[in-house]
Amino acid sequence: SPHIRKFLIRSTLLHVMEELVEGYSRIRRVGQNTPLLMSNDMHTLVKAIEMIPGMELLFGQHVEEFIKGFFLPPDSPAAILEWVRRHPFYLPHQVHGLVSAVLDSGSSSTASRLTGKFNAMRGKHSASKDLLTQVLAAAADNELPSASITLKSLSD
Repeated sequence: SPHIRKFLIRSTLLHVMEELVEGYSRIRRVGQNTPLLMSNDMHTLVKAIEMIPGMELLFGQHVEEFIKGFFLPPDSPAAILEWVRRHPFYLPHQVHGLVSAVLDSGSSSTASRLTGKFNAMRGKHSASKDLLTQVLAAAADNELPSASITLKSLSD
């Protein structure tokens, strides 16, 4: 039946979008082009979905917003915490993964070797650890989009 087909397609798309975010949250090293490659993944997926008659991309914004998180400034804990609070649909471990990757991308091992300031490094590590603790606390009650979607809304 058309209603069952629509339900199955929407459910599948929701699962695919949530799994993309899950995969992206496990990225440990972020280069300059990493978010661009992620956006390219989404663009390719959108084009493929658009080729299927009667298909519309649902829940793509969920992935796009997560990708934008990789552009957060690593030296601005306030901006990072604000982003976490404004995006309650990512699980705590996903948010932790994203923020860890952002913080790691902001540290330059070459610069660290050149400075030779071990205490400054330890202080920075401590600050990153404190920020990650705050991030996890802010995201503690987060749920995936599927947690707030009813079966009826998937089939309407």
